[in-house]
Amino acid sequence: HMHPVWLRFRGGKGVATGAGAFLPLAPAATLGGMLSFAVVALLTRYASLGSIVGAFMLGVLAFLFGALPPIPWAALLAAVLIAQEGGIAHDFVESSEPDLARQCVHGGH
Repeated sequence: HMHPVWLRFRGGKGVATGAGAFLPLAPAATLGGMLSFAVVALLTRYASLGSIVGAFMLGVLAFLFGALPPIPWAALLAAVLIAQEGGIAHDFVESSEPDLARQCVHGGH
């Protein structure tokens, strides 16, 4: 789901898929991660930054809430997402990352 064919390998719904997979495993941690995503995305207008923070918070909250089995998977998800979105940090610095309004109008990058 990270690079689907129908989007010409340009990114997909990996974060949403991960959230859906974790919801039954660690509901409170997943909801907290989703809330973190929403707050950061709304405040900064950058979905990719919200995704990174949300994935990070999922792992932190899974640990804090004692959801032991999902912790390694949450850490792996956060690492993959940060590696995937890591190039976005350069785009933030260069101010070339499209904000949510432009992504909605123009369909992403």
